[in-house]
Amino acid sequence: MSMTTRNGIRQKKILFAFVHRVGYFKCGIDMKTERPEIKKLRSAVFEVFRNPLYEQNVDLLCNEFKKYNANELFENCVAELTASSPEVKIIARRAA
Repeated sequence: MSMTTRNGIRQKKILFAFVHRVGYFKCGIDMKTERPEIKKLRSAVFEVFRNPLYEQNVDLLCNEFKKYNANELFENCVAELTASSPEVKIIARRAA
């Protein structure tokens, strides 16, 4: 996951929040570390492939995502944000 930030703190918080949700919803395993030991990583990978619960949950999440037009939602969100921000309008005019 890549984000533009002033420092790595915000990026790590967002990444850990994402990883925590993956583990919470049983779509994967939260290793609770940036650098897991090889044995623990191998064990987690085998668990995800061996346990059908992970595949079922990923399929459910995938089907939920299919209900939304991500491009349209993103476009609307950006349009909303830029409409209320004079700085963004200036930058957009310069770029055009």
